[in-house]
This record gives sequence, C-alpha cells and structure tokens, in this order.
Amino acid sequence: MTAEAEGFTGAAAKATSEAAGAEAAGAEAARAAEAARAAVEAARVKNARIVNPEVAEMQGAEAPPRKNGELVFDKLWEGRTFGMAVTLSDQGVYPWRDFRSSLIEVISACDASGDTTTPYYERFLAALEQLTVDRGLVSIDELDRLTSELVAKRAAQDAERAAADAAIAAADAAAAGHAAPRVAHG
Repeated sequence: MTAEAEGFTGAAAKATSEAAGAEAAGAEAARAAEAARAAVEAARVKNARIVNPEVAEMQGAEAPPRKNGELVFDKLWEGRTFGMAVTLSDQGVYPWRDFRSSLIEVISACDASGDTTTPYYERFLAALEQLTVDRGLVSIDELDRLTSELVAKRAAQDAERAAADAAIAAADAAAAGHAAPRVAHG
C-alpha cells in the first residue's frame, strides 16, 4: 500500500470513528431527552388531581356556573369556597353527596321563599357552613366570631389600600402640577 493510500485509509478510519462517536453521542442525547420527557410525565401524573366525578358532573340548580365547560368564579372567595368544599370531601370529612344534599336544601329553601337574588356562591357558602355545623366541625358561634374577625381584617386592609391609593393620587396630582410647561419670559 502506498503512503498516499495509507493516508486515505487512516483518514477514512478517523472519519468513521468520529461518525460513530457522534452517533453514540446523538443516541445518548436522545436517551437523555426521552428520560427527561418520562420524568416530566411521571411528575405530571403524580401531581395530577383526580377529579371526583360527582363534583365534575353536577347537574341542575346545584351545578356551579360554567363557561365553555370551565368553572366560573367572579370573586376570589368563590373559588376558595369551592376549593374548601371539594378538599374537605376529598379528605374524607364528608362524602360529596352530603355536601350536594346540603346545597340542594339551601337552594330549595331560597327558591321556596321567593329569593331569586342570592348569587349561587353565597348559597354554596351557606350550604358549606350548614354542613360543617351539622357535622360538628365548627359551631355557629365560632363561625360568627371568625367571620367577624375576617370582616374586620378585610376592612382594615381596604382602609390601608384606600389610604395608599389616595397618597398615590395626591403625588400624581402634585407631579402633574410641576409637569406643566414653563414659559420663559424675557
């Protein structure tokens, strides 16, 4: 074999070796990517919430408001109340059918009295309160005391926000007064 042929053979062997190394690195990268995808999927499955079909498939007057199949909460407390009711049921404090019965009872009482103005989640909250009192989880006195404390806390927070908003508005007004163009007289 000539020196030139040996050079080509060596270069070809080197290129083949590099290609094999790149292929092995590519295969290793593919295995790592697949392992990462599997880990993400395992975490998603682990953290996925199993939805109680009794909750998800509520129908009729006791069904929560939905838009395009998604639950609708107009205020933060509505979502929190719904979450508390579902969580207490999921943790075995009561079966969902008991909460549903309490909700139907509250809705029926409102309807029977001609009350058409009480929003759904206020009825939902009343049903949750009724069930927790009936189950002995909380007394009416405790509910009243805790509600009063929360109302007072919220009023204080609202007053703080109003004062902060007023201070910002005053600062903005003062800044606007200085932002007017000045006319040079001369």
